[in-house]
Amino acid sequence: MVGEYLRVKAAEERGNTTLSRPGLEESIYMTFVVVEIQAMTIGGRKCKEWHAERMKNSRAAMQPIPPEFSTLQEATHSLALIILGSCHWWLTKRKTMFSLAATHVTLVEGVPPSDELPTSQLSIFMTELEQWNVAFKAVWRRAKSPQGEAIFKKAALVRLFYLSSYLWLASGASNSQVSRRFTRELEEVIHLSTTLMALPGDSVIDASFSLDTRIVLPLTIVGFFYRHRACRRRVIDIFSKLSRREGLWDTLWTGKVIAWVAQQEEVGLTNEEYVPDDAVLRVTSLDTDTVKRSTLVCGIQNVRGSKSKIGLRETVIYW
Repeated sequence: MVGEYLRVKAAEERGNTTLSRPGLEESIYMTFVVVEIQAMTIGGRKCKEWHAERMKNSRAAMQPIPPEFSTLQEATHSLALIILGSCHWWLTKRKTMFSLAATHVTLVEGVPPSDELPTSQLSIFMTELEQWNVAFKAVWRRAKSPQGEAIFKKAALVRLFYLSSYLWLASGASNSQVSRRFTRELEEVIHLSTTLMALPGDSVIDASFSLDTRIVLPLTIVGFFYRHRACRRRVIDIFSKLSRREGLWDTLWTGKVIAWVAQQEEVGLTNEEYVPDDAVLRVTSLDTDTVKRSTLVCGIQNVRGSKSKIGLRETVIYW
């Protein structure tokens, strides 16, 4: 359904109006676009050619980002198509984001360093997200005003969707100095997440399970892909007190993995804001047995003071 919608929408954007779009409202199709993004974070099972075609159509279906979005819906639709294209692009470069087999879940690490990818395409997605952020400012200001109370929750979730996607793509920067430019964004993810958790009434965490990307994945990106020590400690603390699952992402499981990585990386550190490059541990696999509720975490870590030596690290985490 989404594929047919994107194919026809792309044809319309190219000026071809001979194709007939399936008779459902566009908002319904955009809902399925978001569902498709969620599905790709769980498992990419299609061939690379399929993802390439899907990315091509999602890119062609995009309308130019305006200087300013007039509605929250317009901003949401634009963001969803940018992220949809970036996820399909990612899966043309790697076999899977996540592979599921029987009772085991294996997490494959996110965007690889940019020296392993066509940097120009990565830069295009990053630039589009930055343009989106500028256009979203007016909607975000309205949402934060006293008159915007009715849309604040939805607008904050959309902003979290943007921030987590932007940070996920930015984590592919091979230069650690580049990735350290995003301290403000890391802090905003934590601030928005805790604000949403504290909202009275219809909370974003009003149930222990959700298929939606709400707060768990954005916080996981902060704690797992970035080495800002204070932000990472905040994520570990939040997850230790929050029993919640959103799709594949379980706070107790994820929090323990992040805590183990932090323990390995921060040995001997004092007041450093970020973990130094020569202490970084890269997780290479997370093999989870959901029956035994255990995870074998494997990784490689640089040896402090050496530019070439690495050590193997592994542990079993029970959750």
